[in-house]
Amino acid sequence: MKFEGICLILAIFSAIFSAMLARQKNRSPSKWFAVGLILGPFGLLSLLMFFPKVEYEFVGLYSSNLQSK
Repeated sequence: MKFEGICLILAIFSAIFSAMLARQKNRSPSKWFAVGLILGPFGLLSLLMFFPKVEYEFVGLYSSNLQSK
């Protein structure tokens, strides 16, 4: 197999794993799929090393900062 084919397969696997990891970290899987596809393993490593899991805090469905008059 040629070098270009190996690089393409590596980039596709990196994109898939980046999207899966991004979903676990509550980040955008589609954006990280693109990053993994473009940067290959470097995109996956940057997600692993530099981007922590995003935690959401539930505030309530009908909470508002406006005061009623």
